[in-house]
Parts: sequence; structure tokens; C-alpha cells
Amino acid sequence: MKAVVLGCLLFWAALATAACAEEADTGTLAASAGESTAATGSASPAAAAATPQSEFVVGDTVVTATGNKLTVYEYLPDVQSKNQFIKPDPGMSYVAFDVEGCSNVEVASINPFDFRLQMPDNSRLQPTVSVREPALHSTNIVRGDCVRGWVTFEVPADQTPKTVNYETSSGGRAAVIKWAIAQP
Repeated sequence: MKAVVLGCLLFWAALATAACAEEADTGTLAASAGESTAATGSASPAAAAATPQSEFVVGDTVVTATGNKLTVYEYLPDVQSKNQFIKPDPGMSYVAFDVEGCSNVEVASINPFDFRLQMPDNSRLQPTVSVREPALHSTNIVRGDCVRGWVTFEVPADQTPKTVNYETSSGGRAAVIKWAIAQP
């Protein structure tokens, strides 16, 4: 299963890279994390904070240098699968994040595999099979359009992740945007 997921990830990454090379006004939703600002409680760029930051809290909307927006609305621990055949491994549980991406460029892409969980030991986990609907799927969005969905991870049942990270690169620029998760 993990090999299939990795294969899909590599396919979509290659496809996104090829698409970005064809069009100057395209790319992923993120810009350099140092060029991001938060618009807490508002999706308006005018409400964005004046100082750049690279770590936010769940609920914040991040406005990138290109005007694209990323929001992590909610974190749900211990999500139960409604499919009897999709269950976490022993000692593990599912967690899910409600995320949204909005484009301010001609075409931008968003992919659930651009998200990572940073655990207390600083390891990073990749998304797993979706157990919460509507799931976020890899998609391209045009200027002014948004897409929203849930991204699911399998984590040790006794741990709370530190952050959910959006990690991507486009045009030779890498971006890491982090949303802190409230600790119990």
C-alpha cells in the first residue's frame, strides 16, 4: 500500500513540476515561507499581518507572496474510519485536518501529499488513505477558485503532532509553512 502511495506521489510531483515549467503564472499554492503572512480570522489579504512568519496556528489563513491562500481550519484527533476494511495499525490512530487552498495565479496546484505532520521527536509523517470526507485530492485550481477537503494521517495513538506542515517547491524555491497544533 505504501509503495502505491509513494508511486502516486512521485507521479503527481513529476506532473506538477512539468506543468509549472510550461506556464510562468502557475505553480503550487505556497511561496517562500519567509514571504507568508497570516490573516487570522479573515480571508482578506488586507487583514494580513505586516510581519512575515513561517509558523501559524490551526485556524490561521496564510497569504503567500503571490496572493494564494492556505488555511488549516481544524484538527481532529482519533478519527474513526467508516469503512470496516480501513483500520489503523495496532497502537496507531487516524487524525485529520480540514484544509483549503485558494489560487491568485492563473493555475495553482494543491496535493494532500504536500502536507506532513511534524511529530514531537521532529520526525515527519506523510498522509495516508482518506478516512474523513470530503477528502482533499490532488487538483489544479484557477485564479479566484478554492478547493477544500480533509487530509488524513496515521499516528501513534499516544502522541499529538506538533505541527501540520505544507512543504513544496516550485521554480527552484522551497516553501515550508507550519500550523502549530494545540497540545493536550
